[in-house]
Amino acid sequence: MERITACLNEGDFARFTALFTDASWQRGSNDVEAAQVLADVVSTPPAPLPVEKRVDLVAIRDMRSLADGRVAAVVVLNDGHDAEPDLDLVVFERVGEVWLIDEVIADYDASATPAA
Repeated sequence: MERITACLNEGDFARFTALFTDASWQRGSNDVEAAQVLADVVSTPPAPLPVEKRVDLVAIRDMRSLADGRVAAVVVLNDGHDAEPDLDLVVFERVGEVWLIDEVIADYDASATPAA
């Protein structure tokens, strides 16, 4: 997650996309408009965010192994825009030697953390 926040803070969306599984991008590729927006964002040269808009990783908690071998965790981020930190459920999948993000459920209801 440190790499994710570093890429976001540096505005380096090409590197950001490399931290997700191919399957995660394929699930969203059916939307032609979204695919074009992603292509435009990735081709944009990196531009660091102003300090007041930077994303901070607050915590990773409630990690669970899922039956399919992936791992889910509640990720707490402070994006500098809201008074309250954001809670996202992030599902990681091991690809070779690294864990990549396979799914993100934004604005996650922490009372519904998945069972092991």
